[in-house]
Amino acid sequence: EKMLETLRNTAKIMSERARSFKVSVELDPMSPNERRIIHSFLQGIPDIKTESQGFGDTRRVVIKYVEHVSVPEI
Repeated sequence: EKMLETLRNTAKIMSERARSFKVSVELDPMSPNERRIIHSFLQGIPDIKTESQGFGDTRRVVIKYVEHVSVPEI
């Protein structure tokens, strides 16, 4: 439970950093279960995208800011 709370707090803080600075933020390497928690927690946030990068023990989550462009109605 403590690990889950720590991962959610990390995801929240780092996604806010990505949004504020409009940059991608790389997290430290994590286990597959930890990465899945981060992806799930940030899923559905319109201007934040997550992806895993790297291989094996160095695989990590990258939190990306995605700027939305509004499409004019026709």
